[in-house]
Amino acid sequence: MIYLYGRIDYTRELFARWDLHQYRAVALASPRIDAGIPRPFIYRPLGPFLAGLLPFDVDTSFYLLNVIASLGLVALAYRFMRRLGSSPGIAAAATLLYVFNKHFFGFTSWNYFHINDVLTNVFIIVMFRSMLEGRWRTFAIAMLLASVTRETFLLVIPTAVVCLIEGGRFRREWRPLLLAALPALALFVSFRILVRPESGMTLVEAFRAFAES
Repeated sequence: MIYLYGRIDYTRELFARWDLHQYRAVALASPRIDAGIPRPFIYRPLGPFLAGLLPFDVDTSFYLLNVIASLGLVALAYRFMRRLGSSPGIAAAATLLYVFNKHFFGFTSWNYFHINDVLTNVFIIVMFRSMLEGRWRTFAIAMLLASVTRETFLLVIPTAVVCLIEGGRFRREWRPLLLAALPALALFVSFRILVRPESGMTLVEAFRAFAES
């Protein structure tokens, strides 16, 4: 399916204003931080930084990373559904449906510069499984990496609180959850304090601009 989805031709004028150009700029600047790259892209360095460090041209590096991360995501999704109690057949069918979905899987395969979207999904699965199994160190590492990938990781914290409450574990495990989340939150905040890009909306401004949509 990764092969069938193909690759975006980002040189076309149709895609001239797409986010992918910002991610390419982050990769080209790697391992430096270019303050000329606007928010929020400068705050999502993990995937593009890795692409910039590989010994290939930027486009090839993005594609290779995206393929590896996408295959890893599919494997993790299957294993996670098995962990939740699904039979092998149900877990495999659900995984295939996910892979065949052009919006959830196809878009990031085609637009392989959105490696951060794939990595975020990987980290979310790792965080949820770690939380279910009480492996808070793994949870903390995944959340730390997710904090420099996309802002989506913030949603995991209240979701984890609800899951612990529903599972009757909140009283005894709220402290491990808090300690696991603090490094990621500290990195998330300090990155935004220390790095001041020249343009782009802040997280609050973006929320106000897109909340109604």
